Amino acid sequence: MDKPAPFDRLKAGHRLCALDDIADPGSKGFVFESPGGEMLGIFLVRKGQEVFGYVNRCPHMGVPLSSLKDLFLASNGQILCDKHGALFEVESGLCTEGPCRHYYLQPVPVQLVDGQVLTA
Repeated sequence: MDKPAPFDRLKAGHRLCALDDIADPGSKGFVFESPGGEMLGIFLVRKGQEVFGYVNRCPHMGVPLSSLKDLFLASNGQILCDKHGALFEVESGLCTEGPCRHYYLQPVPVQLVDGQVLTA
């Protein structure tokens, strides 16, 4: 399956959190309200000094990956959909196990600037 286009509904340069606010390894979720009133969920995953961002939506059924705000990782370090048990690679968002195998999470471009995680 093709990788989806990066999520572009957040203005670039928006501060999400400090890098140190995310456990290493760990994850942190965010919810934003769009100008139209729609709630948008995203999450970050930290691996060392790298941070990866994704939309909080499983490609299998379109449901949030996690019902808990900051718990997106399985014990093996992969991203977990707690609804269907699907597992995703942190670096690419590719589903490696579960009903959406070979599908990707939608990436949210982020950048690390002076210890702060910003939208890119």
